[in-house]
Amino acid sequence: MTMGIVGVEVDTVGEEVEVVEGREEELQCMAEGRPRPELEWRDGNGDRLPVIEDLKSMKLYGTKTFRTISMIKIIPRKEHDKQNISCISTNSVASDFKSSQVTLKLLYKPEIKVTQSKTNGAEKPGDSLQ
Repeated sequence: MTMGIVGVEVDTVGEEVEVVEGREEELQCMAEGRPRPELEWRDGNGDRLPVIEDLKSMKLYGTKTFRTISMIKIIPRKEHDKQNISCISTNSVASDFKSSQVTLKLLYKPEIKVTQSKTNGAEKPGDSLQ
């Protein structure tokens, strides 16, 4: 079972994935099994996350094994920093589940604040304004 930001594959449970605050990110999860795996997403509080793309499941050529892929979109905010996102795989045969998890490491956009101070008009080039 693998999971990660689209274009970045994660094979290790608990690996940190860098995301930028406010920029939409797609997380993708893939599981293989027989019978076909079912996938669901959970946040760090255990709440289900909505899937943006229906599960894609296909039988692997020359085998009886199925590969299922699921994707979600998130727009990271400050409260998502260090939050775990899990993809959970089950099927009709297994009594337990398999889980893959990433921890979001939030990168913050720089904030720039410009203020204007009032002057008395007597300043010369090179003077320091406060």
